[in-house]
Amino acid sequence: MPHLPARGDQEPARAVPLPEPARAVPRPEAARADRLAGIDVPADLSVVGYDDQEHMAAFLTPPLTSVALPHRAMGEAAARLLLDAIEADRTPPATVRRLACPVVSRASVGPAPTR
Repeated sequence: MPHLPARGDQEPARAVPLPEPARAVPRPEAARADRLAGIDVPADLSVVGYDDQEHMAAFLTPPLTSVALPHRAMGEAAARLLLDAIEADRTPPATVRRLACPVVSRASVGPAPTR
């Protein structure tokens, strides 16, 4: 079974086992899997990150497909909650707010395997 280092190159002895066959691993370290474990990204393994830190994700090899977090919308929603609570002079009820998180497609995702 191939293994992926738990924290990139820093701790190569501590590894995370990958299922046989590995299809997708949601970790930025997996983008280096080809070098570390002989896995070809994206032909053998698709890798998707989150937070789309474009100053980093676009420069990995291969460039990392990522889910972008809507930081501005998150801040605006938090500020609106705070201002509404101040105006109402009470804590608002707990609710779930869903914000769109677009996928930024790059080269780390391959086609789905055929059966």
